Amino acid sequence: MGMRIFHVVESSVPEAGSVSVLVQGLLGALRNKGIESHAVSLNGSSPEENTASSDVWHQLDGAGDETAIGTIVSDASLVHFHGWGHPKARRLAIAMRKAGKPYVISPLGCLSYGPYRKRSWSDRLVGPFRHKPLIRAAAALTTGNEREAEDLLRRRVNAKIQRLPYGIDLADYDEKSDAQPVAPDPSGVRWVLMLGPVHPVEGLIPLLKSLYELGPFSEGWSVVFAGREVGDWRRMLEPAIVRKGGQDRVRFVEAADVKTQRRWLRKASLLAAPSLHTRCPVSAMQAVAAGVPVVASAHSAPLGLEDEMWVFGTTRAELKITLRKILELSDEQRTAMAQRARDAVRSRFDWSVLSDDYVQFYRNLV
Repeated sequence: MGMRIFHVVESSVPEAGSVSVLVQGLLGALRNKGIESHAVSLNGSSPEENTASSDVWHQLDGAGDETAIGTIVSDASLVHFHGWGHPKARRLAIAMRKAGKPYVISPLGCLSYGPYRKRSWSDRLVGPFRHKPLIRAAAALTTGNEREAEDLLRRRVNAKIQRLPYGIDLADYDEKSDAQPVAPDPSGVRWVLMLGPVHPVEGLIPLLKSLYELGPFSEGWSVVFAGREVGDWRRMLEPAIVRKGGQDRVRFVEAADVKTQRRWLRKASLLAAPSLHTRCPVSAMQAVAAGVPVVASAHSAPLGLEDEMWVFGTTRAELKITLRKILELSDEQRTAMAQRARDAVRSRFDWSVLSDDYVQFYRNLV
């Protein structure tokens, strides 16, 4: 029997910022290489909600979790966790460890600490991070972000830390409307797009403040936040936006499927990914694939593409300086950089190419 890999994500719904947007392409690419691949959703969302493809997703829906976990453990050559924030992921990892089967963790920021993910009192009691034995028992930890890689290596969370970037299916963004250089909006407005949840950790507030403080440099630019609303953050942000006179320059929209995300990418003149904590670089990869220039924090810059976009550190001052440089450029200059980034994806990060690295990685572990 050949390799059978199970890929675990929190949700099968390909909403803005979700790793499932990128994992979907990996599944198909691995199958094309002869690697049987399956997807597992931890939140019990129904297959109908997975609008990314016609793949059948294994669901852990509560009542039948133990049976489903047993089936996965029995069938899997290896389990790859894309994210580590869900209790069901740890239950599945425990079962894999008991069965003596390998599993891989891509933490996507869940094992790093910072202002937006502080150590709890239980973390301090049990050690540097929770569930330490499970993390150490993983066959490897992978990361697609250099800042996260440095953090994991420094803290020695696992004996094998593998830099393994995420890819994308460039062909999905190759229709004529997507492949052409991004033109200004007919109304004269240039859109700065953020694709992801409406939450401060994504860097919404530093972005808005920086654009406001840039004054005349940001004239003619507006912002659209395309993604799921988390809690009451939109309701809390809107009064501040009105006080600053920005109500006509800021929009909030839903983007619960890839089709909607691509539609907004076609309108965008710049994609902003100013995350304040390590995040999956899904929006930056989508933007590059769509030919949209990108500004990203060190927390959200895709590994291997840092030189193909505008990457700042982690502070608002750095973001403001970087934004000014970008906004002073001509449309042609921004488009040229976006095209160079797209060429880099075509040669190195399209799943048809990058999946070879995953195949070799998995084979070395099984």
